[in-house]
Amino acid sequence: MGRLEEARLAWIRKSPCFFADSLGEVQAHHGLADTQVDASHTSVLLDALANAGGAFPGVQGYFYPSGQHNVNSLVGYGPRALDFLCFGNSIEPRGFCGPMRPTALGLYAAADYRGTPSIAAADFVFRANDLLPNGAGLVFVGSSTGYTPAGAGFLCLGAGLQRAGLALADGNGTFELPIDFASLNPLLDPIYEVGAEVSMQVVFRDPANPLGNYNFSNGLTVTVLP
Repeated sequence: MGRLEEARLAWIRKSPCFFADSLGEVQAHHGLADTQVDASHTSVLLDALANAGGAFPGVQGYFYPSGQHNVNSLVGYGPRALDFLCFGNSIEPRGFCGPMRPTALGLYAAADYRGTPSIAAADFVFRANDLLPNGAGLVFVGSSTGYTPAGAGFLCLGAGLQRAGLALADGNGTFELPIDFASLNPLLDPIYEVGAEVSMQVVFRDPANPLGNYNFSNGLTVTVLP
């Protein structure tokens, strides 16, 4: 097999358009200001799904005029994705808040997690990607949300927020902090009640950012389980 044939085969393997008739329900989100992947790719995929018999609500597509190649810039994608994936009744951790602002390195700090938000399991880890490498981050938790300009970004928590802990990002900018929902801290216990929705976010140093010397990830909301 020649190089051209190999390249074509590799391209086909990565293209969902060629397997549209084998896909299940699909919801697509694409920013019209994306300079890395043109929005026409998503249009072609939606057309292929429609030709394969897909129809709303099983096939959905959303385009965002100012959206870039990052989910934090797709304003309003969160509720749409939540309804599509979880039928609006998810108790799983889910991201919220945006659009955010990039770090001095041009990256968007994105909230993530490991484990489950269960008191008994005691294995939940708040995680965020693309912070400044080897920089310090402080996680805040709370029962209410907001969207307040601060530093180079936005504080996504509302009144009554509390500190959950401090940690360092690694050399790749990955930040992790275990969250103990069985905490005996009197300031955190009311926030960590079973069934409560807890929102969390990391603030971190971003000294070379012209907008401010600290920045934020987007937010993550979890429902505390027994």
